[in-house]
Amino acid sequence: DQIGTNRSHQPCFYNNDWWLQEKENEWANFKPESGYYLIDFNGRFGSTAWKKQEKKIAELGHQFERAHETVVAEAILSVFKTTRERLLEDGYHWGKSLGSVGSRVFVGGFGRGGLYVGNYLPGWGGYDGLLRVCLLRKFNA
Repeated sequence: DQIGTNRSHQPCFYNNDWWLQEKENEWANFKPESGYYLIDFNGRFGSTAWKKQEKKIAELGHQFERAHETVVAEAILSVFKTTRERLLEDGYHWGKSLGSVGSRVFVGGFGRGGLYVGNYLPGWGGYDGLLRVCLLRKFNA
């Protein structure tokens, strides 16, 4: 079931297409490993540069990591389809991937306009603290 940009067919993506260009394929076509993911959607470490966020994640222990933005986006859309709840409506998850211009990819702001996909320079901690980290907890196998 494809998800488009038409606001009258929810859920949808916000109508920007920079991330659909071929030069973004390396990260935009990421296929996560099948399985269970435990994601904290509260978002942590706002108003903090990306590398400083990484340091704070490492301090939490090896069982936590920054979730891949594809996994977060898929979870947001799946939850909406089943419950109509909009996760990350008022915030953004700053993901792992570098876009083609060297900015880190983020997803969120999931209002009626759709799930937003953007990018932001890793050294900045802006977006008024709304650019946060959704942590993924690793399972011991």
